[in-house]
Amino acid sequence: MKTCCLLLLLLILGCRRKINDLNLNFPDVQKIIFHKVKLSDDDLLKPYDLLIVDSLTILRDPFNGKLLSIIDINRERLTNRVISIGRGPNEVIGANIFKMRGKQLQVVDVSVRKTQIHNLDSLLEGIETPAKSIIYDKFPIEKDEFLLSVQFLNEDNVIAIGAFADGRFRVYNIKSLKSYPVSEFPEDYSREHSIESNFTKLTAFQGLIQGKPDNTKFLYYSHMCYNFEILEFQVGRLTKVSEKSLNFPLYGRSSDGSAVFKRENKLSFAYSDVTNDFIYLLYIGRSLVDHSENYTYGNEIHVFDWDGNEKIKYLLNRDVKAISVDARNNKIYGLSINPESLTPELGYFEY
Repeated sequence: MKTCCLLLLLLILGCRRKINDLNLNFPDVQKIIFHKVKLSDDDLLKPYDLLIVDSLTILRDPFNGKLLSIIDINRERLTNRVISIGRGPNEVIGANIFKMRGKQLQVVDVSVRKTQIHNLDSLLEGIETPAKSIIYDKFPIEKDEFLLSVQFLNEDNVIAIGAFADGRFRVYNIKSLKSYPVSEFPEDYSREHSIESNFTKLTAFQGLIQGKPDNTKFLYYSHMCYNFEILEFQVGRLTKVSEKSLNFPLYGRSSDGSAVFKRENKLSFAYSDVTNDFIYLLYIGRSLVDHSENYTYGNEIHVFDWDGNEKIKYLLNRDVKAISVDARNNKIYGLSINPESLTPELGYFEY
């Protein structure tokens, strides 16, 4: 699972609100089968993030001082290990990776407060200097606000996730550092939890952002409950296109105000990928009570359009923890675990 870098203390204390049954109506439900990509044992170590770009697979799989592994799917072999791990100007410590327009990928490292954009062609040539990089320690925030991470929306603007006076997101222009408030938390939740700080709400609804490839919209999805928002940014104004909030997380609060999740809280979305047409969300629906092992893996993919309408539900015959869509070849790639050897596997589902 892409890590939000906030400690999830799984305790039994928490609020008493029950998780609602999911009220979804997908017009199409399909079962799809996992096909393993044949790789050598040394090509996959402990992979996390997964991106498919043309015939290449990019994995966050740290090894020997490098963050990413690049695998040629057609040749079924590792071709490069790239992006050095460290504290140098072009290095990162531990980061999530996100697909961008064309052959670009975004590297977000909250540990050193740095976000980079890399051209894949440059990485294949061994050039690790990012096309664009920003350190967001100096972004203006108020004394009681907290800025967690930043991702590029486009060439001039970034979206920040944090605990702000006006909600959980804020858009900054990277040249002027002028900011635009974005979104509050779900209305029903905010009304019921009005006395809680935005920091508590941030940790309760922690999740990740995924930008639409054409840069017109972005998705925010929560790991801890069935909640996602689709928003659109145009000329200094960000509007909410759609929101789906089907339940609230179950938690208490620690001494610093962060959310402390109950063991029976069901994880929601493990991972996402998007195309210009659809949003693909890997759904877990499990808690520590349900599954003590692999409870961060899922076997359903919920597909929505960019207006938030339900389109397709895929039922997978294998649990996976990350997905990436190859729409050109009608394949969804996934990271799984071999049920016998318990070693990581890369494979795909045809749809």
